[in-house]
Amino acid sequence: MNINADWDPHEFKILKSKGSYQWWYFDGIDFSSTYSFVIIFSTSFPFSPAYLKNLINDAQNINPLDFARVSFKLFKHGKLMHQSVQEFISGTINIVKRNDHIASLNIGRNSINFNGNKVSLKIRSFEKWAKRSIDADIDMTINSPQEFFSNECNINSPNSHYWSPAGINTDYVAKIKIRRAENQFSPRKKIIFEGNGYYDRNWGTEAVFDNILNWKRGRFIEKDLTLVFFDTTYRKDYAKQFKRIIITKGKDVLLNESDIEFEYQNSKNLWGLAYPSKIIIKGKKIIVKVSNNIKLYNSPFRIKFQSEFEVEFNDSNLNGMGISELINPKLLKRKWMYPLLNFNVIKHS
Repeated sequence: MNINADWDPHEFKILKSKGSYQWWYFDGIDFSSTYSFVIIFSTSFPFSPAYLKNLINDAQNINPLDFARVSFKLFKHGKLMHQSVQEFISGTINIVKRNDHIASLNIGRNSINFNGNKVSLKIRSFEKWAKRSIDADIDMTINSPQEFFSNECNINSPNSHYWSPAGINTDYVAKIKIRRAENQFSPRKKIIFEGNGYYDRNWGTEAVFDNILNWKRGRFIEKDLTLVFFDTTYRKDYAKQFKRIIITKGKDVLLNESDIEFEYQNSKNLWGLAYPSKIIIKGKKIIVKVSNNIKLYNSPFRIKFQSEFEVEFNDSNLNGMGISELINPKLLKRKWMYPLLNFNVIKHS
């Protein structure tokens, strides 16, 4: 994993190499820990069964841009309330860049608009099985610009996988409207909340399952302070383990440490995926305890939590809710799971 902090966090890369991927990830937990959301825009979604089938079968002339996806999930007290997963081909992607600070990505009727430290998300979709329309508008203000990071490469790692800390501490306001899809005049349920959020960008020039064995990461936000951790393992002949914990406060990086140890207490989900129910992270100046009690996603290869964080750092103790996840990319080669992964997907041609 390489940290890319070149200023232009909203850059749109046209990646066409076989297996390449790119996504913009947004999440947020409201101030009362009642509502949370996860939104992902991807111009080439690495977990798309259609994309995976082509890669595994070594199909020729694959266009990664034919596997764009927009995913929206809304939770209440950790329980899924509403979701929409849309998949698109390349003709539905529109990128507009006016200058280094103003740009937009449109996928179908969904969009991300960047204007300096302001990010506006628009979701226009419906739930596949519940027959409800979803209009979601989320306005974010980035508090931790990524230019305060330095570019870093994982030692002995090929330049294949990148993480960009585009806006790892944001304030947001979410306005979501839900109504029966078959009746445009039916009353809408309005959900309005605000809180602290998170935004990053990931991309790579090879398939995620080629060399990544295990990918764990998480984040915790408390007012203007953000903690992010990574623990990524690779095939031994590919790269060394990537371990990192980062703490920012406003525009200052308080900690950026790789000399850390992870301790895991593991459990297994219904499909036999081993995941950490508890995590302890120890560094020279920090101890972090993470309790993964509330499952937001739960799949054969990926699991995401609304997590409880306890942080001891610089003689201070912090407690609060965050989000953490585990991805096991090598399991993506198991074709039996593809119908399950497609179950809620709405395909647009």
